[in-house]
Amino acid sequence: MATARWAPIASFLLVLPALLLLPPAASSAAMPLLRDDEHGVPAKPYFLDIDTGSDLTWVECDAPC
Repeated sequence: MATARWAPIASFLLVLPALLLLPPAASSAAMPLLRDDEHGVPAKPYFLDIDTGSDLTWVECDAPC
């Protein structure tokens, strides 16, 4: 029982050295010029949403999830 309690901590400690060796995210180093863009026939505008709290970007679509 006590071993199962420490398993998540042990797993994190095993991964920690690899996390420390990762380079910083490229998104924090530079900000590209952003503009709206149109794709398809007929042209449909797409907008890029930036999550400033992480390194994720989102493109909104009308497709069902």
